[in-house]
Amino acid sequence: MDEERISMPLHPSGGKLQMPVETEADVLALFEKALSLALTAGPLTGERYRRDIEDHFYYIGALCPQYVRPLHEAMVQLTGKQFHFFCFSFAEYLYLLQGASDFCVDHLMQRLQLPHQGSTSYFLESMLAAIGTPTALAAMAEYAERNQKESVFREMGFWLPGGGKSAVPRFTHHRRAMRFQAVDETLSAGEQETRSHPVGLPLSFIAEEPVPDLIAWHYVTLDLAQIDGLPATLFSRAHLVSPPSNGEWTLFCAISQQNRYTQATLRDAKDTDFEDEAYWRQQADTWKTAMRGEVVLLPYDDRLIYCNGHTQQTEGVYGDVGGPPLGLAELPNCPVCHKLMFHACTVTSGIREYGDGFRSLFLCEDCNYVASQAMGWN
Repeated sequence: MDEERISMPLHPSGGKLQMPVETEADVLALFEKALSLALTAGPLTGERYRRDIEDHFYYIGALCPQYVRPLHEAMVQLTGKQFHFFCFSFAEYLYLLQGASDFCVDHLMQRLQLPHQGSTSYFLESMLAAIGTPTALAAMAEYAERNQKESVFREMGFWLPGGGKSAVPRFTHHRRAMRFQAVDETLSAGEQETRSHPVGLPLSFIAEEPVPDLIAWHYVTLDLAQIDGLPATLFSRAHLVSPPSNGEWTLFCAISQQNRYTQATLRDAKDTDFEDEAYWRQQADTWKTAMRGEVVLLPYDDRLIYCNGHTQQTEGVYGDVGGPPLGLAELPNCPVCHKLMFHACTVTSGIREYGDGFRSLFLCEDCNYVASQAMGWN
């Protein structure tokens, strides 16, 4: 691995390159190194370098995005092999390009009008969406409506109301890592409930009696006041739960001002059958008092490990509160007002083993509804 002075918890997944990013000059040197490698590295080695470059910029976006600001205009003008080296995910662009100038918006819009873009279009669209300024949100809505690309931006977490109105992000840029820690086995459920973000509560603590039959498992409860950037709600807590299923599903729950689910509706269930449901009900009953704990929210700083576009190599970290949704499944609309719901968190099922894959929590602040969603691995 090409390596210089390093003092950061960055674990590049390609294993070819590690450079310091402690100053603006370091980031410029990394950018120039990437441009050079794009033109000189072979296909296989080049892909490993590209993954390392992406991990570096993921780290930069998390800890020091201000160092990228002088590079915004250069990044949106990259073409060919050099552009390929900067084909990042939307979630990575979001923290690198946020607040970029109107020049960047105009240039991306011009590029998106060119024919025969192929897969390049998606990355240009992601860059445009990441900027997030009023100019960018208006341009995104115009582009989406004109080119029937609403679904592309919806998967990133944007509500497009139509009628010439700007796109609306349905997520908060503020994010923190979710670290699980076990609680003492002697701690009562009542005492555990007083923790900010308890894991593994009895269902009677999160739903009104009788507990809706579709709610079989509790992953985690979030104290919404501790998550920056969420919309105001009449309820102060929301619960990530599961039906008796290991398929892909979305479970909608009405929630009271006392933070209790009052009714549940299951939609978009896939790959489920009666035997599967019976098995998962039995599993929930068998393990209902196991894996109890709480989540501690950690800032995105140099105490986390950054690798492959996530921080889950950090001990005990299973996902994030805040940030954009993964977009691996169709994002839920509120069953009442039909507006795209607001993303609150995404974790892996490993936070409290039940099923397999990612689990996300969404809110509708206007209609007092919460959606829990299951997705497979990407």
